[in-house]
Amino acid sequence: MSEELKSMRISGRISEEQYIFVDAFKGKSFNDKLSNLLQFYLEYPSKHAQMEREIEHLTETKLQLLKEIDALKMGKQKITDAFQMFDRMMEDTKRDLSVDRIQRMIRHSGYCPTQQLITDIRQLDQLTGKENTLKDIKEGHKAQSYSSKQPEVQKLVDNVYSALHQQALEQVHGILP
Repeated sequence: MSEELKSMRISGRISEEQYIFVDAFKGKSFNDKLSNLLQFYLEYPSKHAQMEREIEHLTETKLQLLKEIDALKMGKQKITDAFQMFDRMMEDTKRDLSVDRIQRMIRHSGYCPTQQLITDIRQLDQLTGKENTLKDIKEGHKAQSYSSKQPEVQKLVDNVYSALHQQALEQVHGILP
């Protein structure tokens, strides 16, 4: 095909823009470049169809990837939900163990574990970051250990000590068993 085009001689005028356009194609001479331009346009419909097929394939791949991303997001959310439920279960278990520990400690010391006592000791444990014993609470009350640094902790210590002291007085006077 290119030999046929090379054998025919045609002359004509072209603008500078057209010359620059033709010059952009590969070739040693202007005629080679013009031949490559013609060859490109003869093959253009098949290349265009091939490009459209590739674009269609890429679009399908993109849609499939988007579906997979959505599935991964849903899976990630399910895992996150499961971990949050696990964390809540752990907190509930810790709370239950904490309440059991506090109730046993109060009973073992001869007192009655009231809801307010349990709540105050749990809150005290959270604020101090340790599991307080009744001995810790008694010493904290007597020494006023927290009064200057943590007045809210001192208030809890004093409340628990007062409640236990009140129960001891009631036991002495025969009000509590």
